Amino acid sequence: MHITSIPGRIVVTAFFLGLIGLLLAAATGCQSDGPVGFVPGGPFSGEPEEGAEPDWSFAAMLDSVDIQIQADPPRTVRTGIIVHEGVPHLPVTWSKLKRWQYIVREQPRILLRADSRLFERWAVPIDDAVKLAELRAVGQAKYGAPFHAKWTTDITFYFRLDPPRSARAASDADSTSVPGLPAPEVR
Repeated sequence: MHITSIPGRIVVTAFFLGLIGLLLAAATGCQSDGPVGFVPGGPFSGEPEEGAEPDWSFAAMLDSVDIQIQADPPRTVRTGIIVHEGVPHLPVTWSKLKRWQYIVREQPRILLRADSRLFERWAVPIDDAVKLAELRAVGQAKYGAPFHAKWTTDITFYFRLDPPRSARAASDADSTSVPGLPAPEVR
C-alpha cells in the first residue's frame, strides 16, 4: 500500500511518532524517579519526611500522587488521592485491572509522594461498608461519578494511609520493609 495523499501521510507519521514516544516513555519510566504519566517508574530518590503527622488538607487539592510499592524491583505508580476526616486515602479505580493493589495488600508499607514531598505510609484496606460509602461520596465529589459511583462498588477499592508507627502496632512490619528505607522501630 502506498500512501500518496498529504492527510494520509500526516496520519501515518503521527501514528509512528506516537508509537516511538510511547516506547521511549516506557523505557525511561522504568528507570526514572517515579512514574512517567501512566507508565510505572523506578524507585523514588530522597528521604521521607519525619516528625509530626502533617495536615493532609494540601493533598485534598491534588489530582494525583505517586506511590512506591514493594515490587521486585521496587516500582512507582500514579494514582488519585482523597482526604476524608483529615486522613489520606488511595482510591484504586477499576481495581481488577490494576496489579499494584495486590502487591500493596501483601506488603502494605509504601512511600507516598505528594506535592514533591515523601511520606512513609502503611496502606490499610477499607472493608467497612459505611466507610466505603463515605469514601465513594468524597471520591465522587472530587473526581466525578464514573469512578466512585455506587455501581462501581465491585471495581473501586480504597486504602487508608496510616503513619508507620500506628501500623506497626496493628501488624508485624519486620518482613515488609521498603527497599532503601530502614526497618521501622518497635515502640
